[in-house]
Amino acid sequence: MYLSVVKVQRHGGRGLATLIAASPVLQEVTLIDVVLIGDGPDEDWVIRASNLRKLTIALGSEYGGRMEDLPRLEECCLFGLNYAKYLTGMARVTKLTFYCNCMLSTEVDVLERLPFLFENLRSLILGVNFCMMSHILAIFCLLRSAPVLEELDVWNWSEGAQEMEANDVFLNAQWINHMFAKLHVVRMKKVYCLNNEMHFIEFILSKARVLRVLSLTLASDSLSSIEEAIIDITEYPRASPDAQVIFMGVEPESANNDMNGFLDLSAEFPDVEEEETSGLGSLDTVHPRRRQRSNGESVAQLQLLQEQLQELEKEKDQHHKPTVEELKEIIQEGKKNAIKFQNYFESTIQSLSKQLDLSQFRLPPLPEFPSELSSHPVTTRPGDTPVDPADNVAANVPEDSREGHATSGDADVHVRSPIDFVAKCVGNGCAESPEDQI
Repeated sequence: MYLSVVKVQRHGGRGLATLIAASPVLQEVTLIDVVLIGDGPDEDWVIRASNLRKLTIALGSEYGGRMEDLPRLEECCLFGLNYAKYLTGMARVTKLTFYCNCMLSTEVDVLERLPFLFENLRSLILGVNFCMMSHILAIFCLLRSAPVLEELDVWNWSEGAQEMEANDVFLNAQWINHMFAKLHVVRMKKVYCLNNEMHFIEFILSKARVLRVLSLTLASDSLSSIEEAIIDITEYPRASPDAQVIFMGVEPESANNDMNGFLDLSAEFPDVEEEETSGLGSLDTVHPRRRQRSNGESVAQLQLLQEQLQELEKEKDQHHKPTVEELKEIIQEGKKNAIKFQNYFESTIQSLSKQLDLSQFRLPPLPEFPSELSSHPVTTRPGDTPVDPADNVAANVPEDSREGHATSGDADVHVRSPIDFVAKCVGNGCAESPEDQI
């Protein structure tokens, strides 16, 4: 069910809940800029959907209602005021998008009192204003409740003056043992390089023990340049030896006020594999200070890829050279074996000729073995008549040799020529003696 820019008449919240409950097979609900007429923050209505798998609520106004347990819910996006209460029915969600930057400060208490952990939550997308302490507290409530979190996306919407500096002392007080236990990818967009943002980046690098990639995209009006941010972040300690920091460049100025795609950040945060191979040209003039640590700055990664490409090309050349040499050796060995076979065949024919006294017969000459192997098939010229070698043999047999070989025995005795006998000897290993042939 998809509703966008729609007005639901009086008692809109209850009407909406009734509509959803009346569809037991409903799997996806999207509510964007829906006006619930007559519904206030204290209205009590319940959304029940036993088969619901994906839910998006972006109404923009403070409404009442709550969620009953949604046992099959996998993905949820909440954008609006007073929506933290809806999380109480989403214990099994695997992907959650929650915009702290539009929440009420009182909702932090709701998040702190969540009666469960998100045991299945592996992807968390947050919108945060790092100038607001309530927003920072809210994201840590969610992080503490997600013990198996693997991917964290943070879209910064920082504006105004910092209410309080979230320094190391404050951040360490938010830490618990299972936080970041499985976190291996962090993506941050529109980074202004405010103190609280930089403290948060340092905190993640120092605590995430299995972190592989932390990618950053600076806001167009960032307080620091990419070069300055690289120098600062390079000095941060890292709990994971495999952690890499990738700078994805600078957001365009239009992104500061552009709300398109704000509800779905998946398009804004591409996969890690794409990030590792895209946007590398934005830092061509930057030279990282710690290449030996593989700190992940774009220039270092580009140089590493170039070196790996050169090594692969060398390995390819070294791999093909022995193959060519082996083929040459095989060809030479084949020539030698063919010549040996030809000599053996000629000597065998000569030996048989002596044993059977075939000197009076003239055998056709054997074909000569070519000096070089050729892949071209033997062809005849147009107009040539193919000649059967057996006809040549018969033509070379003297006329008198074809007569006088009949015995004085029965008249139907079969007469064989010496050539037939030689052929049979070669084929059967001379199983018969010459006397047996007469």
